[in-house]
Amino acid sequence: MSLKNFSSLSHLTKLDLSKNELRELPEDFGNLVKLKYLDLYQNQLQHLPLSFSKLKDLKWLDLKDNPLVPTVAKVAGPCLDTKQCQSCARDVVNFFVRLEKQVNSELESRNKTRQKQLEINQQKKQEEKKGKKKEKQKQNRKL
Repeated sequence: MSLKNFSSLSHLTKLDLSKNELRELPEDFGNLVKLKYLDLYQNQLQHLPLSFSKLKDLKWLDLKDNPLVPTVAKVAGPCLDTKQCQSCARDVVNFFVRLEKQVNSELESRNKTRQKQLEINQQKKQEEKKGKKKEKQKQNRKL
């Protein structure tokens, strides 16, 4: 089974993917909503998918020995004992919850701005049409 198919295993609670040289996880990885234990020790992960925000049941996470981007590495912290791995799970999921909210807010803002610009463009076109119509009427009156 490829890693891309893991997200269909929605009842999975424990997953050990350590030492697999994984470079990325599929974006829909967060569909593993029942996951409680996730070991990603010693891979090549730099990023985690935004869908990590859905892993609310995650109680244990090991991200040691991955070349994570500094922001995620700092949030994850060390995982040298059970308590630290539990904190890692909680902190990483919370980080991605906040990040997802930020992304959604930004998308919503961009969509509103885009919609306003479309409305302005439509108004300009209508005004141009009215102006051309008036110009034609003036020319017809002169003739």
